[in-house]
Amino acid sequence: MAVTAAASRRWLRVPLADRFEGAGGRRALWLLALGMVLFGLAELPALITMGAHGTGVLGFERAGTTHRLDEIMSTWGPHGRAAAEAHVFLDLGFIVCYGLLLTGMCIRLRRLYQQSDHLRVAQIATAFAWAALTAATANVLQKVVLWLELHGHTAQPLPTIASLCAAITSLLAIAVVLFCIASAFAPRLIGLRGAPVVETGLPSFQRRRD
Repeated sequence: MAVTAAASRRWLRVPLADRFEGAGGRRALWLLALGMVLFGLAELPALITMGAHGTGVLGFERAGTTHRLDEIMSTWGPHGRAAAEAHVFLDLGFIVCYGLLLTGMCIRLRRLYQQSDHLRVAQIATAFAWAALTAATANVLQKVVLWLELHGHTAQPLPTIASLCAAITSLLAIAVVLFCIASAFAPRLIGLRGAPVVETGLPSFQRRRD
């Protein structure tokens, strides 16, 4: 039993886990959320300019072929390409913030379920923390590829890599968000009322109602 418990604790380790513990971890989550909003607002003009000159960011990221990329670049012109470069640069900050935010939320949820002896759910939370990191990593790789494409490197396999990274990022990020939402509500169903707001820093609607 002791060996099994030790193995479980090793498996539950996640990079940066100690950074999201306690009140300091809660503040970190709020700062990351704020950073995500600020970077999102900062890149909004670039996104609008890209769309106004032909193709929006989603079409660019999922072009998939050299022919389609060349069409997009030609339609954009210098203003559209400059906006796309600004988007790629600013989006790196957005990615770092959302990647760490989702990871931190999963880590705090994991801690909650560990303390309540729901180790199976804690292991699932760990898996989703890794999924959040993987999503952010794939997104960063995509931005590097998009930057290369903006500077004339439109041959395969770069368009395919960018499109694949976009799909991986979307799938994992959406899954993590859904898990965090579900896990934030689940404690009320399994008798852990009040704990989530203490351990995860999630909204106050999870507080116990006396």
